[in-house]
Amino acid sequence: MLEGMRRLIGAPAATGGEGRWVRPTFTLEGSSAFDAGLDGRARELFIRYRRELKPAGNPILPVLLYGPDRLVTRTRRQIVSDTEWYRSVVFNEYRRPGKIDHQLTSVYRTSDDGAHSAITVLRALGERDFSPREQRLLNFFHAELGPLIGRALVSSTEPSPVKLSPRLRQTLAYLLGGGTARSRSLIISA
Repeated sequence: MLEGMRRLIGAPAATGGEGRWVRPTFTLEGSSAFDAGLDGRARELFIRYRRELKPAGNPILPVLLYGPDRLVTRTRRQIVSDTEWYRSVVFNEYRRPGKIDHQLTSVYRTSDDGAHSAITVLRALGERDFSPREQRLLNFFHAELGPLIGRALVSSTEPSPVKLSPRLRQTLAYLLGGGTARSRSLIISA
């Protein structure tokens, strides 16, 4: 999905993932992160950024998450001034060394308990900013994708088999593996 979106928009890279915006503390708990098009150095910095600074340390994300709308898509310049951005830790420690500058980010609230999906397309240092047309395109895409997350599409913020007891995981594996009705009843009754 990220690969297709970055190509459609003509961006060299894209990142995305899911997380939960916990209120009233307003902390962001990331649960998944993906990237497409990042070179080795930029990927290493992306992983470091998620581990060290965390997405809540990015001056762009809190603004997108506070909004009353289910979907918000903005360029970095619509949220943070050039002065603030080029002085920020995010830019100087993680983006500039990875040769990344402009970004267009879309955040979709997938549930009322704070679960969100984020997609960000990125431009290299010295490249042009994103156009209003590219912004509308990403917004349209996320508006179509967002309602499917946690419904037709699996969400990383929802319960997973990893959180089940070993016995329940075993039972689920048998059921998904197509075991016979007899083996299923033996497992369930065990």
